Amino acid sequence: MVLVDSGEFAAAAAHLDGAIRILGHVPDAAHPLYLRAKVYTEQNEVEKAAAQLKEAVLLRPDFAEAWSDLGQARKTLSDDAGALAAFERAVELSPDDAVAQYRLGAEYLRNAKLHEAILHLQEGLRLNPENQSTLYSLQLALRADGQLEQALQVKKKLADSLRKRDKASENALTAVQLNNQGANLEKTGNLRGALEKYRAALDLYPEHVGIRVNVAAALLRLGQRSQGILELREALRRDPGNTVVKEALDHALAQAPR
Repeated sequence: MVLVDSGEFAAAAAHLDGAIRILGHVPDAAHPLYLRAKVYTEQNEVEKAAAQLKEAVLLRPDFAEAWSDLGQARKTLSDDAGALAAFERAVELSPDDAVAQYRLGAEYLRNAKLHEAILHLQEGLRLNPENQSTLYSLQLALRADGQLEQALQVKKKLADSLRKRDKASENALTAVQLNNQGANLEKTGNLRGALEKYRAALDLYPEHVGIRVNVAAALLRLGQRSQGILELREALRRDPGNTVVKEALDHALAQAPR
């Protein structure tokens, strides 16, 4: 599971095959089958992915995510009726899943079932207001249904979302450049200058755990221990599975005065 989440699909495959073999034909095997299907999908072996997902939902008929992915696999394999049935089952089991709502709405749109498409796409957008695929499909469905004013409003939201994405990408690029400048300053011994660059980078890209760790490390080296520990705590909160950050935090806490 960790390897799949990390994008190391080839390495994950052997472990998943082993788990499936050990578990056998029992409900607990449904999740490894679901993950194995993701690996097959990444490797463009969609038929094998569909077979794994079919087995997963047979073992666990209430496995909503597997039903949704099965619909996507069937759609790729041009099994339109099977895809629609799987998407409908996924939404029935998990109506609060934004991805499932979008996939069902998009499939209804493809089948010219405009009223149903609009209902599910609107629900998908309610659950995930910034999803650009949902916005795009919804404005198409509204326009096809003759709801031109509503379609225009959704189109404006899509344009705003795209502008925000472009701005975020620009900020991320600038932040990485600032972070690299900070690293260069740190190498020359200019720790305060490096911290200034790191902080500017973090202001632009607060989600970047690596930049936050650089801020924390610079603060700790400058003797600002409490602030450095706070930044490490925040980094670990944003990436709980990061063992490097956890070790750094543990070390900083061990060095801190009681």
